[in-house]
Amino acid sequence: PMMAVEARQAEALRYLLTLEEYYPLEEIIEDTNADGTTLLNAAVQLAHTDIVKVLLDFLFEKTDASVVASYLTKSDVHGRTVGHYLFSTPSLLERLGGIIPWRQRDKHGQTPLFALCRSYDHPEYKSMVQAGLAAAQWAQGDNKPLQLDDHIDAKGNTLLHIVGDPEITRRILQSSDC
Repeated sequence: PMMAVEARQAEALRYLLTLEEYYPLEEIIEDTNADGTTLLNAAVQLAHTDIVKVLLDFLFEKTDASVVASYLTKSDVHGRTVGHYLFSTPSLLERLGGIIPWRQRDKHGQTPLFALCRSYDHPEYKSMVQAGLAAAQWAQGDNKPLQLDDHIDAKGNTLLHIVGDPEITRRILQSSDC
């Protein structure tokens, strides 16, 4: 399956996922490349929306959201999860925003929300970051303002230090616990 993902072969992957005797759910969830990157993480990094859709449809059909949420916590050798690469496929924010591990840090102490905020040159920067802020706040599960202390990197930078848009800065100031 990883070869199909890395070769951007959505139909080949779709076929392989039908061969449950060879590729049961557990194998798909455990499949990684040499860097520890999961199938979904690789597809997200490649920004291949067809493959991402094939994998997510398969996962949600074969298991429940708690297993998918656990799968999303799997990190690569850099400590990065699917959430850390959402800038490659920001459309996933709508489908996965509530189960992304927003507080999980990579080796530099950066959270997925931090990674979104650092994607300054992204053509959908504003809408992507706004959606990420809303999803991260909702995922806290406490109906409170976004907890900025959960999004400070290893150098002590907060979202306010790195955000690249005055309107988003205003939103963080108004809707967080700063």
